[in-house]
Amino acid sequence: VEVEAPEGYYFGPELETPESAYNELEPMPPPQGRPPALPPVSQVVPCEILRPPEWSCPVSFTPCETFNDFEELRQRGIDLVPDEMQTMNNNRFACQTYETTCATGDLKTLLSCRSMGPLLEITLAPQVVLPPRTVFHFQVTGYNAPQGDPSKKDTWAFRTRSSDSERTILDEKPAVPGLELVGAIFVESVVPLDTKVGSIENYVILTIRLTNPCPPRAVLRITHPPEFRRNANAAFQGPGIEAGPNFPNQVEKRQGISVFELEALDEPIR
Repeated sequence: VEVEAPEGYYFGPELETPESAYNELEPMPPPQGRPPALPPVSQVVPCEILRPPEWSCPVSFTPCETFNDFEELRQRGIDLVPDEMQTMNNNRFACQTYETTCATGDLKTLLSCRSMGPLLEITLAPQVVLPPRTVFHFQVTGYNAPQGDPSKKDTWAFRTRSSDSERTILDEKPAVPGLELVGAIFVESVVPLDTKVGSIENYVILTIRLTNPCPPRAVLRITHPPEFRRNANAAFQGPGIEAGPNFPNQVEKRQGISVFELEALDEPIR
């Protein structure tokens, strides 16, 4: 499976620079959000397929199909010889192993991933089958293309290729319209008011800069690791979320287990 993004996109692990690298000995994390220098298009970058929320394994496996063929014969009243029964049982066990791996195991054994510039390639393992008309949802880390030359086409292309030496194109969907980014978000600083390890009552000041205003009803959504959720023993006197002076006056605040949102009701977020 090939996904060709517009120029400037990157698929792969996080690219660290000396300015953005995290130092565990420093209580203040470095600024984040500025796009790093991308590797050359000719460089092959290994990547990893990640499960999206509510993942349901989208692929099948040849042992599962072989087992289903034998099971269909049994349901039709056809007796299987001992060798066929052994083959069916072996494929049933292999099918269960593959399905468990796809549901909760290491996807790298089933789906390998690499990229070259904006081109993403996903290769299915020999025993993996993508059934026809199956919706394949997956996630890959990377970076959006920065706002650049408006004359360049913001379109994507999707292809499936054969595993033969010619890499024959089996199906192709070109010129798929891309996403129009409003702008970029830069995290200038994350400053805790208390840097002690055992602190249970602690506010954190986030300084965020937008390259472009977002009109109402714009929503700023910040997701944090569940480990940083409010401690049940914390005795905060004030609200859980406070907006700075640069935020609009009318802001609706929502807080979940590991996410909080600020929605501008009447004015843009600048």
